[in-house]
Amino acid sequence: MAICGNVETYVTAQVIYWVGYNGMDYVLHIFLSDTTDLVNRSFVYGMASTPYVVTTFAGPAAAQLMYEIGGLWWGFGIFVVLTPLVTAPFLWLLWTSLRKAYTEGLIRKAHSRRTWARSVKHYFIEFDSRNSALT
Repeated sequence: MAICGNVETYVTAQVIYWVGYNGMDYVLHIFLSDTTDLVNRSFVYGMASTPYVVTTFAGPAAAQLMYEIGGLWWGFGIFVVLTPLVTAPFLWLLWTSLRKAYTEGLIRKAHSRRTWARSVKHYFIEFDSRNSALT
């Protein structure tokens, strides 16, 4: 987003950013909802939100440090390295839980007759808010 040459590129970058950000937040909340009791859920949600408090104070200091030692590219590089490292344990947990559920027979693989392109079209239509039963 920082080096976009026109409005179209900036809008595309914003869409990609917010889809990823909200997607990670959605997965985290689904995971927390599935793994906690209702009594403890608000506490766990609060704990999951503490990084937002930390980044409020640490973010400007980190940005200043990145600016002083070499500019914007160091910030991007650190983000590219840290994001997979931080999310790897969570992804490993989800992957092993899925394998365990398959081996115990709790879930079965669904076989669809749709092609990949038809599946993409189906889910775009399925998740479109204008076609939702709630609107």
